[in-house]
Parts: sequence; structure tokens; C-alpha cells
Amino acid sequence: MQISIIQPRILRSDTDHNFAIIQNMINLCTGSLIVTAEYILTGSIVLSDERNIEDYIVNQDVLDRRLIIPANKKLLINHLNNENGQITNCASLLPGNIVQEKLFPDETEIQLGIRPGKESILFMEYGKKFRTLICMDMKYAKKIDISELDFLIWMYHFTESNYENKMDEALKFSKENRIDIIISSLITDKNNGHSSYIKNGKINKSILDEGILEIDTDKKYICGI
Repeated sequence: MQISIIQPRILRSDTDHNFAIIQNMINLCTGSLIVTAEYILTGSIVLSDERNIEDYIVNQDVLDRRLIIPANKKLLINHLNNENGQITNCASLLPGNIVQEKLFPDETEIQLGIRPGKESILFMEYGKKFRTLICMDMKYAKKIDISELDFLIWMYHFTESNYENKMDEALKFSKENRIDIIISSLITDKNNGHSSYIKNGKINKSILDEGILEIDTDKKYICGI
């Protein structure tokens, strides 16, 4: 399965600018499944000094209107969604209506009214089975059924201070559970990229700069960044 992880350099809270950059990158992707990082449209509310949650909500109907997804491709994109007053941090698979809600929101998110998701969704796309973890969900990954999965997708946003510990956490989980992990990140004034593909418990591909990480999950990569 061919997967494209887009890693843009976004501007915090400038959704118009970020939508344009994301669309341009989507148009360049070669993978059948395109994956984004957490808070790809706005930058992380957890890392922000201004936390008006309304400024961070981008409902799915807005995504449907503003993003053009090429034929025969799907986009797994993170966003905050408000449905009937219930705010969730989600990964929406477009086109369509399959949504994975963040199961374990950060303390800051909970204080701002973001509610936890109810269940882990099994995605079945292009002949592969996978589940999607959002940020803190990786810390509780042992609570999620990973049997019969081809890989996990982890939507995150690395910083200088958390990269080493969080990457070690993912590598350890991959090795102990014999599961490959696809990690999506982004670049902002507070985030430093590092979208990666962990295969057989080792980092096989990774990018630091703005760009697209193209992955073929059926290919036997030689370990190396």
C-alpha cells in the first residue's frame, strides 16, 4: 500500500494559508492514502498562548467544501469538530464519513471542552487494516486491539523537547508488539517535523524539512533515515 504523509510548514491560526499549502501538497502526493499530522490546519491549541477553542474548530463540512481530493485517493486529516455542541479531536477519512475521535485528550483539551472518543475504529482501505492514534493515544496504545493489523497510524506534532522520549515510546511499542507505525508530524514555530515510518521496530524513513514522506508498506526497506 502506498501512503503519503504530508509535512507542511503552517502558520498558527491562519487556516486560509494552511488550507492552500495542504491542498498544494495533496496534489503532489503519489500515495493512495494521504495522511496529515494532528492540528494540521491551525497548529496545536495545547502549545498556544491564546486558547479560544472556536478559533480551532474546522468542521467536516468545511473540509468537504475546501479540499479537493484526487480521484481514487483518500485523505486522513486531523481537525477539531463540533457536532451539536460536542467538540472532539478527530481524524476524518475523506471522502466519506469514517471518523476516529481522539480517545485520550490532553489535560488542556479536556479543560477546553474537548471530550474523549468512545472507541477505536478499524480502518480497512486498499486491502489493509489499520487503526489511527492521535497524540496521547499512543501512551495508552496497549488498551487498543492491534491484532491482525497491518500497521498503526499515529498523528502527532513533535517538538524539540518531546521528540526523543516520544519517538522512543513509539519504537519500543513497535518492537514489543511487532507492529509497524506510520507517524505524521508538521512544522511550525514550535514543531520540528520528524514524520517517520517505523518498520520492524526501527526508523526506516524520516523527514525533517517541509515535504512529503512517501511510503510503500509492502516494500522491504533497508533500515536508515
